[in-house]
Amino acid sequence: MFRKVSYSFLNQNLKRAGIHQQVEGFRTITLAAEVLRERFGEGVASHAHPRSIKNRTLAIEIAHPAVAEEIQRCEEALISEMNNRLGRPEILRFVFVTKQPREGY
Repeated sequence: MFRKVSYSFLNQNLKRAGIHQQVEGFRTITLAAEVLRERFGEGVASHAHPRSIKNRTLAIEIAHPAVAEEIQRCEEALISEMNNRLGRPEILRFVFVTKQPREGY
């Protein structure tokens, strides 16, 4: 009754709708968060949140510079792991953005 929809069919429809890049960006950010959680556990992952990807650079919002330092130590391996899971060289480097405090706090 139901047939499997192929990944290429889905990609074609996303491209036709004009949202392919946004969906691929979301997939990349979601995967990056998953890899960080697997590698460092919930402790570090709760203080580092992938936020955007632009020009093959993944922006990661961090709560403290020590978190960035910890991630940078493994940056090459993390990028390799993320690109392997994506099946293409989507990420070249990381850039870290310090989390901005909320007003009123």
